Amino acid sequence: MKKTQSGISKLLIIVLAIRAFVASAQTPWPPPPTGGSGPSSDDKSSIVLPVVAGAVVAGTAAYFIFKKKPVKIPPRERVTTYLYKNNIQPTQDAINLIFALNPSIPRQDNIPSNYKLKGPDFPEMPQPVTQEQLPGPALNEQLMLFKSSLEKFRKSRKPNAGGNNSGVTSNLNTAEKNVDEYMAKKENANKEQSGLIADLISVLNQLVKRNTASVKVNGKDAELIQNIIRNLSEILYPPELIKKNKQSSLYLKSIQQELAAFYYSVNNVALNNDEKKSRAVYRYSSARSKPAANDPETKGFAFAVYKIHPDGTIITKGPEVEKKYTIRYVCPALQEFESSYHVLSNPATWAFANLYPSKYYIQVRDIFGKQVPLQNPLIDVQDIYERPQQQYHNKMMIIPIYLKQ
Repeated sequence: MKKTQSGISKLLIIVLAIRAFVASAQTPWPPPPTGGSGPSSDDKSSIVLPVVAGAVVAGTAAYFIFKKKPVKIPPRERVTTYLYKNNIQPTQDAINLIFALNPSIPRQDNIPSNYKLKGPDFPEMPQPVTQEQLPGPALNEQLMLFKSSLEKFRKSRKPNAGGNNSGVTSNLNTAEKNVDEYMAKKENANKEQSGLIADLISVLNQLVKRNTASVKVNGKDAELIQNIIRNLSEILYPPELIKKNKQSSLYLKSIQQELAAFYYSVNNVALNNDEKKSRAVYRYSSARSKPAANDPETKGFAFAVYKIHPDGTIITKGPEVEKKYTIRYVCPALQEFESSYHVLSNPATWAFANLYPSKYYIQVRDIFGKQVPLQNPLIDVQDIYERPQQQYHNKMMIIPIYLKQ
């Protein structure tokens, strides 16, 4: 009923506007002066003015009635779009920051797609400096050590020993096969990708050595091996590269589900939890697709930190947050291995890094070396690589990190 009344009202306005236009156009000329048969040049302006005025009235009425209204979308979708357009990676901390800066955003109802938002006031970003990280293990060296340790591990396994031996051995065989395929195409490899693989292989090598003399693999180590191989699989086969290789959607869906379950377990259950020892070791299928020959160009990211005081004050710049915090990152499966962390040289805000499309576990330390608690330490930068058509593709992306008080 309301829509019908609205339509009738709009129609009535248009009719009145048109009538005003027609009436102004039909305004009679004034009687001719003595000695002439028509209006003088001065009299014509009195005719043109009402005609133009009538046209303006009609046009203005039509514009305001029929102009397209913005589509209404969920608030989170609007915030995510805003972040992308302002070169901010839409992590959970970034989304939370925008909601904190715009407390009037309704949380339940949809909002217009052009809803005006207030963005963070970060300090001016200096010229990005090439990151300097602690030297990591060399991939070739780690792979040779891994192959040697794995051969000894295979020989030490007794037939029908039971336990988790067959599952762990199968996982390790798959890891070796996948890394061999990667190394065969290493001339096209990305150095950041190679560094992450070397980190994972280094720890994997330690775990294999530690369990070679055991009858069966330690439960905690079996869990770590499982997590490392899943993490390794994601780095070797990121979703964007799988799409480029035209892999089946079934494969893509299955591996994403597996990785989602993995990161949930890593994030919510401590890896040293004894209760996890009885969990079955995941058996990877050997029928994995090969890594792509050409990896995507690694993009630059700028880390900024922010705080929210108990009174609601949001701190994004100034002495409280500038140049006081060291940013470190690592493959999520290695979050308990201190030597595996990559340390960014510039303190945040701002700290810079070139990141391969993957997930990362973030750690922040203050100037005294004390670890700062984070609310969302796991970040994912894969999505920015999957949007090459967007304007922000080749720009430095900002990653805000919320420091808990």
